[in-house]
Amino acid sequence: MAGGGAQPAGGGGRGRKLLAIVAAVVAVLLAAGGGVWFLTEDDGGTEAAKGDGKTGRDDHRREHKKRFGVIWEDGPPDMSERQGNETARGTWFFEDMLVRALPESVTAYHVDTGKEIWSLDLVRGDSCAAAPHQSGGRIVVQWGGMCEKIMAIDLARGKELWREDLPAERGETDEFTGTEMAVSGDVAAVSWIGDAIGYDLSTGRVRWRMEDAADCRDDSYIGGKRLVALVTCFSTGRQSIQAVKPDGEKAWEWKVPLGADVRTVFSSDPVVLGLMAGEGSDYTDIVALDDKGRTRSKIRVPEGRFDFLCGASGVAHCDNVLVDEEHDALYLQTMTHQGSGSGMSHNEIAAYDLSTGKAKWLSKPTGEGRQVSPLASYDGRLLAYERISYDKAGLITSVDPDTGEAAPYARLPEAGAEQENELALSDGSTMHWYEGRFFVVANRFSTDESLNKGHVLAFG
Repeated sequence: MAGGGAQPAGGGGRGRKLLAIVAAVVAVLLAAGGGVWFLTEDDGGTEAAKGDGKTGRDDHRREHKKRFGVIWEDGPPDMSERQGNETARGTWFFEDMLVRALPESVTAYHVDTGKEIWSLDLVRGDSCAAAPHQSGGRIVVQWGGMCEKIMAIDLARGKELWREDLPAERGETDEFTGTEMAVSGDVAAVSWIGDAIGYDLSTGRVRWRMEDAADCRDDSYIGGKRLVALVTCFSTGRQSIQAVKPDGEKAWEWKVPLGADVRTVFSSDPVVLGLMAGEGSDYTDIVALDDKGRTRSKIRVPEGRFDFLCGASGVAHCDNVLVDEEHDALYLQTMTHQGSGSGMSHNEIAAYDLSTGKAKWLSKPTGEGRQVSPLASYDGRLLAYERISYDKAGLITSVDPDTGEAAPYARLPEAGAEQENELALSDGSTMHWYEGRFFVVANRFSTDESLNKGHVLAFG
């Protein structure tokens, strides 16, 4: 173990305590049919539930349509019995489902019709977290009036896999505020102020628990294909990024330079970090690591150059930064600025080569006065969303990953422009692309129901 008590100053120790033995891990693997899940599982709904041998991808792809229509929409949840405003954390796509973690449920909708497929009633406090990724069709969510519980859910069946009470230390009502959760392979990891724990995603068995009084503690976990942890050693005040093995041990460690802090982990595979150095509050550097935790490239971030929509739900959350593994590229959204000629304001998407840290290209939107954001990597191209403007509905564009040249890919309907405008511009909304469909999802709901503009708007 890397833990086993307080570590020497600057040693980068994790302070995790191993509570499971290798034989138990092997037993879990054998019970699962021998599937390889550790550090290899894809996320985002492109892998199958365990044992079914399907990817859940090709069967749900659509033939490309150049013009989209509104295929369904869903109204906001009932907030009449809630005590305060709510942030709905958790959106996943799996097979033919869009799954949402809402204030009082986890609910799956058919991606083409919006019809409810299944729903699990769960009372969730207004700060309850959820792991942003899924693994093998499994998610974990925090729930309970004080967010004191955790549940794993099988998305294919809409069934609870297991539930546990998070281990309380202080016994205070806000103890689990600010919890961050992650899943990777067959591991679910949870961190909160002063403590952290790792579970077996299949069974709920505890894999590790933070050592009491450990000097180096796991502040955050980031999931996906690889599980990584943001670790802080209090004796030195220094952070590190560590790749985490299924037993909680570290596979490798990258020490954050003195005077800098990790603000966001944009991707866990490849690992791409957003750093903040000095006394300011903006990103100053972006660092890419290789698969052994060594510095691969660095990108200097000019002050005021880029618009980062990050940090609302923890260190792994960023809505408009995209890491393209296929083309080894990073896509960033520039700040809006005045254009030449007509003088209408617009912005661009900037691409960087992650192998060198050098800029590749700057892609302008296809129309004047448009604001554009990177949306998804899809079929070998970058898809971007050009936001609705005063006289035009939104537009999905296709951006050549080699040149940055943008062209219309799917036009959103004028008939849905009002709904698009209200939902896309509402506070906390996010945009999603899944297998030829575009979704605008609201994540914040008010007890003043006149402020709630909807829940999901689906185009296809």
